[in-house]
Amino acid sequence: MSCRFFTQYSTQIWSVLGVLFFLLIMRIWFKRTNRLFTIQLLSEFDEDGDNTLGFVLTHPDDESLFMTPVLEVLRQSNYVAQHELKLRLLMLSRGDYTGSGPRRAFEVEEICHKYNIECTVLNEEDTQDGPNFWQGNKVAEHIKKFVKETGCQVLITFDQYGADSHPNHISTFHAVNSLRPDHPDLKVWTLHTYGVFSKFNPLFAMLRAMFSRPSVIMFSPLELINNMKIHHSQNRWYHTLYAFLSAYSYANSFNAL
Repeated sequence: MSCRFFTQYSTQIWSVLGVLFFLLIMRIWFKRTNRLFTIQLLSEFDEDGDNTLGFVLTHPDDESLFMTPVLEVLRQSNYVAQHELKLRLLMLSRGDYTGSGPRRAFEVEEICHKYNIECTVLNEEDTQDGPNFWQGNKVAEHIKKFVKETGCQVLITFDQYGADSHPNHISTFHAVNSLRPDHPDLKVWTLHTYGVFSKFNPLFAMLRAMFSRPSVIMFSPLELINNMKIHHSQNRWYHTLYAFLSAYSYANSFNAL
Protein backbone atom coordinates (compact mmCIF):
# COMPACT_ATOMS: atom_id res chain seq x y z
CA MET A 1 0.00 0.00 0.00
CA SER A 2 2.77 2.44 0.97
CA CYS A 3 4.76 1.66 -2.18
CA ARG A 4 1.71 2.24 -4.35
CA PHE A 5 1.00 5.51 -2.54
CA PHE A 6 4.59 6.68 -3.08
CA THR A 7 4.46 5.71 -6.75
CA GLN A 8 1.17 7.50 -7.25
CA TYR A 9 2.25 10.70 -5.54
CA SER A 10 6.00 10.61 -6.17
CA THR A 11 5.94 13.72 -8.37
CA GLN A 12 4.12 15.78 -5.75
CA ILE A 13 6.36 14.50 -2.95
CA TRP A 14 9.55 15.32 -4.83
CA SER A 15 8.14 18.74 -5.72
CA VAL A 16 7.43 19.52 -2.07
CA LEU A 17 10.88 18.28 -1.02
CA GLY A 18 12.45 20.37 -3.77
CA VAL A 19 10.67 23.51 -2.58
CA LEU A 20 11.67 22.86 1.04
CA PHE A 21 15.29 22.30 0.02
CA PHE A 22 15.25 25.52 -2.02
CA LEU A 23 13.85 27.49 0.94
CA LEU A 24 16.50 26.02 3.23
CA ILE A 25 19.29 27.04 0.85
CA MET A 26 17.81 30.53 0.54
CA ARG A 27 17.61 30.92 4.31
CA ILE A 28 21.24 29.83 4.71
CA TRP A 29 22.29 32.28 2.01
CA PHE A 30 20.29 35.07 3.66
CA LYS A 31 22.08 34.47 6.96
CA ARG A 32 25.40 34.53 5.16
CA THR A 33 24.48 37.83 3.50
CA ASN A 34 23.53 39.35 6.86
CA ARG A 35 26.73 38.09 8.49
CA LEU A 36 28.83 39.65 5.72
CA PHE A 37 26.92 42.90 6.17
CA THR A 38 27.84 43.03 9.85
CA ILE A 39 31.48 42.28 9.08
CA GLN A 40 31.65 44.99 6.42
CA LEU A 41 29.92 47.52 8.67
CA LEU A 42 32.29 46.89 11.57
CA SER A 43 35.29 47.24 9.25
CA GLU A 44 34.32 50.90 8.73
CA PHE A 45 35.15 51.81 12.33
CA ASP A 46 38.51 52.64 13.86
CA GLU A 47 39.82 49.82 16.02
CA ASP A 48 40.78 52.13 18.88
CA GLY A 49 37.63 54.28 18.97
CA ASP A 50 34.05 54.02 20.17
CA ASN A 51 31.98 52.36 17.49
CA THR A 52 28.94 54.57 16.98
CA LEU A 53 26.57 54.16 14.06
CA GLY A 54 24.12 56.96 13.33
CA PHE A 55 20.90 56.89 11.32
CA VAL A 56 19.86 60.21 9.82
CA LEU A 57 16.23 60.00 8.74
CA THR A 58 13.38 62.37 8.08
CA HIS A 59 9.98 61.42 9.51
CA PRO A 60 8.89 59.07 12.31
CA ASP A 61 8.10 55.70 10.69
CA ASP A 62 10.84 56.09 8.02
CA GLU A 63 12.96 53.72 10.08
CA SER A 64 10.19 51.10 9.96
CA LEU A 65 8.82 51.52 6.44
CA PHE A 66 12.25 51.52 4.81
CA MET A 67 14.86 50.10 7.19
CA THR A 68 13.28 47.36 9.29
CA PRO A 69 15.58 44.69 7.76
CA VAL A 70 18.78 46.44 8.81
CA LEU A 71 17.36 47.26 12.23
CA GLU A 72 16.47 43.61 12.75
CA VAL A 73 19.95 42.43 11.76
CA LEU A 74 21.52 44.92 14.16
CA ARG A 75 19.14 43.93 16.95
CA GLN A 76 20.26 40.32 16.59
CA SER A 77 23.94 41.30 16.61
CA ASN A 78 25.99 40.50 19.70
CA TYR A 79 28.00 43.67 19.08
CA VAL A 80 24.90 45.79 19.67
CA ALA A 81 23.68 43.65 22.57
CA GLN A 82 27.06 44.01 24.30
CA HIS A 83 27.23 47.74 23.48
CA GLU A 84 30.34 47.29 21.36
CA LEU A 85 28.39 49.01 18.59
CA LYS A 86 26.30 51.96 19.75
CA LEU A 87 23.28 53.03 17.72
CA ARG A 88 22.04 56.61 17.44
CA LEU A 89 19.16 58.07 15.45
CA LEU A 90 18.55 61.64 14.33
CA MET A 91 14.97 62.19 13.16
CA LEU A 92 14.96 65.57 11.46
CA SER A 93 11.20 66.11 11.80
CA ARG A 94 8.37 65.07 14.11
CA GLY A 95 6.19 64.50 11.05
CA ASP A 96 3.75 67.19 12.08
CA TYR A 97 2.22 67.80 8.64
CA THR A 98 -1.23 66.68 9.83
CA GLY A 99 -0.80 67.84 13.43
CA SER A 100 0.18 64.50 14.97
CA GLY A 101 3.84 65.38 15.55
CA PRO A 102 3.99 64.90 19.35
CA ARG A 103 2.38 61.48 19.12
CA ARG A 104 4.62 60.42 16.23
CA ALA A 105 7.70 61.52 18.16
CA PHE A 106 6.62 59.33 21.08
CA GLU A 107 6.06 56.38 18.73
CA VAL A 108 9.51 56.56 17.17
CA GLU A 109 11.01 56.69 20.65
CA GLU A 110 9.22 53.39 21.33
CA ILE A 111 10.84 51.95 18.20
CA CYS A 112 14.23 53.19 19.37
CA HIS A 113 13.72 51.48 22.71
CA LYS A 114 12.90 48.24 20.89
CA TYR A 115 16.15 48.39 18.91
CA ASN A 116 18.38 49.78 21.68
CA ILE A 117 18.88 53.08 19.86
CA GLU A 118 19.41 56.48 21.45
CA CYS A 119 16.96 58.73 19.64
CA THR A 120 16.91 62.47 18.89
CA VAL A 121 13.77 63.95 17.31
CA LEU A 122 13.93 67.54 16.08
CA ASN A 123 11.12 70.06 15.87
CA GLU A 124 12.82 72.87 13.99
CA GLU A 125 11.23 75.42 11.70
CA ASP A 126 13.54 74.56 8.81
CA THR A 127 12.87 70.79 8.92
CA GLN A 128 9.10 70.64 9.13
CA ASP A 129 7.32 67.77 7.40
CA GLY A 130 5.91 68.89 4.06
CA PRO A 131 5.94 68.52 0.28
CA ASN A 132 8.81 70.93 -0.33
CA PHE A 133 12.59 70.57 -0.38
CA TRP A 134 14.49 71.79 2.67
CA GLN A 135 17.35 74.28 2.64
CA GLY A 136 20.40 72.07 2.64
CA ASN A 137 22.76 74.30 4.63
CA LYS A 138 20.35 74.61 7.55
CA VAL A 139 19.65 70.88 7.63
CA ALA A 140 23.38 70.19 7.45
CA GLU A 141 23.95 72.24 10.60
CA HIS A 142 21.58 70.01 12.56
CA ILE A 143 23.34 66.90 11.29
CA LYS A 144 26.78 68.34 11.99
CA LYS A 145 25.74 69.02 15.59
CA PHE A 146 24.39 65.48 15.90
CA VAL A 147 27.64 63.96 14.62
CA LYS A 148 29.72 66.08 16.98
CA GLU A 149 27.60 65.27 20.05
CA THR A 150 27.30 61.53 19.41
CA GLY A 151 30.73 60.84 17.89
CA CYS A 152 29.24 58.89 14.98
CA GLN A 153 31.86 57.55 12.60
CA VAL A 154 29.35 56.01 10.19
CA LEU A 155 26.00 57.42 9.05
CA ILE A 156 23.17 55.59 7.31
CA THR A 157 20.67 57.70 5.40
CA PHE A 158 18.68 57.86 2.17
CA ASP A 159 20.28 58.03 -1.26
CA GLN A 160 19.68 60.80 -3.79
CA TYR A 161 16.30 59.32 -4.74
CA GLY A 162 15.00 59.31 -1.18
CA ALA A 163 13.52 55.76 -1.09
CA ASP A 164 10.15 57.03 -2.33
CA SER A 165 11.17 60.36 -3.96
CA HIS A 166 9.82 62.41 -1.04
CA PRO A 167 11.42 65.90 -1.21
CA ASN A 168 12.28 65.83 2.51
CA HIS A 169 14.08 62.48 2.10
CA ILE A 170 16.07 63.79 -0.86
CA SER A 171 16.97 66.93 1.09
CA THR A 172 18.23 64.73 3.92
CA PHE A 173 20.62 62.94 1.56
CA HIS A 174 22.02 66.17 0.14
CA ALA A 175 22.50 67.62 3.63
CA VAL A 176 24.43 64.54 4.80
CA ASN A 177 26.46 64.44 1.60
CA SER A 178 27.43 68.09 2.01
CA LEU A 179 29.28 67.25 5.24
CA ARG A 180 31.77 64.93 3.59
CA PRO A 181 34.31 67.53 2.33
CA ASP A 182 34.76 68.91 5.87
CA HIS A 183 34.55 65.47 7.51
CA PRO A 184 36.75 63.19 5.38
CA ASP A 185 36.78 60.47 8.06
CA LEU A 186 32.99 60.28 8.20
CA LYS A 187 31.67 57.18 6.42
CA VAL A 188 28.25 57.43 4.77
CA TRP A 189 26.08 54.54 3.65
CA THR A 190 22.98 55.33 1.62
CA LEU A 191 19.91 53.14 1.28
CA HIS A 192 19.43 51.93 -2.28
CA THR A 193 16.14 53.20 -3.72
CA TYR A 194 14.25 50.49 -5.55
CA GLY A 195 12.94 51.42 -8.98
CA VAL A 196 9.42 51.10 -10.28
CA PHE A 197 9.93 47.47 -11.30
CA SER A 198 11.49 46.25 -8.06
CA LYS A 199 9.76 48.44 -5.44
CA PHE A 200 6.87 45.98 -5.15
CA ASN A 201 8.77 42.91 -6.27
CA PRO A 202 10.22 41.42 -3.06
CA LEU A 203 11.69 38.35 -4.75
CA PHE A 204 13.71 40.51 -7.15
CA ALA A 205 14.89 42.69 -4.25
CA MET A 206 16.01 39.66 -2.24
CA LEU A 207 17.83 38.14 -5.20
CA ARG A 208 19.53 41.47 -5.86
CA ALA A 209 20.57 41.74 -2.22
CA MET A 210 22.09 38.25 -2.31
CA PHE A 211 24.66 39.46 -4.84
CA SER A 212 24.98 43.10 -3.82
CA ARG A 213 27.16 44.23 -0.91
CA PRO A 214 26.48 45.53 1.65
CA SER A 215 22.93 44.18 2.00
CA VAL A 216 20.62 42.58 4.54
CA ILE A 217 17.69 40.26 3.91
CA MET A 218 14.67 39.23 5.96
CA PHE A 219 12.57 36.14 5.33
CA SER A 220 9.31 37.68 6.54
CA PRO A 221 7.57 41.10 6.69
CA LEU A 222 6.12 40.43 10.15
CA GLU A 223 8.56 42.72 11.99
CA LEU A 224 7.55 45.64 9.78
CA ILE A 225 3.92 44.89 10.58
CA ASN A 226 4.78 44.84 14.30
CA ASN A 227 6.64 48.14 13.99
CA MET A 228 3.71 49.81 12.27
CA LYS A 229 1.50 48.73 15.18
CA ILE A 230 3.80 50.84 17.35
CA HIS A 231 3.34 53.70 14.88
CA HIS A 232 -0.35 53.53 15.67
CA SER A 233 -1.11 57.08 14.51
CA GLN A 234 0.13 56.22 11.01
CA ASN A 235 -1.10 52.63 10.84
CA ARG A 236 -3.70 52.12 8.13
CA TRP A 237 -5.39 49.02 6.74
CA TYR A 238 -3.23 49.14 3.62
CA HIS A 239 0.03 49.08 5.58
CA THR A 240 -0.32 45.32 6.05
CA LEU A 241 -0.67 44.94 2.29
CA TYR A 242 2.30 47.29 1.84
CA ALA A 243 4.36 45.22 4.27
CA PHE A 244 3.82 42.04 2.28
CA LEU A 245 4.47 43.65 -1.11
CA SER A 246 7.18 46.23 -0.42
CA ALA A 247 10.76 45.32 -1.27
CA TYR A 248 11.89 47.36 1.76
CA SER A 249 10.15 44.84 4.03
CA TYR A 250 12.52 42.10 2.93
CA ALA A 251 15.81 43.64 1.82
CA ASN A 252 17.99 46.69 2.33
CA SER A 253 20.97 47.34 0.07
CA PHE A 254 23.41 50.15 0.65
CA ASN A 255 25.94 52.19 -1.27
CA ALA A 256 29.07 53.26 0.59
CA LEU A 257 29.98 56.79 -0.49
